[in-house]
Amino acid sequence: KKMKVPHVGFNEVVKSGSSKLLKDMGDHSDFYFVHSYGMEVLSKDYETGVTNYSNSFVSVIEHKNIFGTQFHPEKSQTNGLKLLINFFT
Repeated sequence: KKMKVPHVGFNEVVKSGSSKLLKDMGDHSDFYFVHSYGMEVLSKDYETGVTNYSNSFVSVIEHKNIFGTQFHPEKSQTNGLKLLINFFT
């Protein structure tokens, strides 16, 4: 199946480890994506969220006080607000 690029719209993030950002959000949460590229993570120790869009890619990384998301929390409605609250607490 050929997928549209850029990847635009809501898609599921599956929690793949202990996550401060995804705390109290269940194992699956939808977030808003707008991107054409994915990041390769060399250490799975930092991978805390994965998304599938034609293939699986890392969508959340965390290590100590470093956080990164492939999606846009500010456009992700209730889940994005919860993630931002988790970031600041």
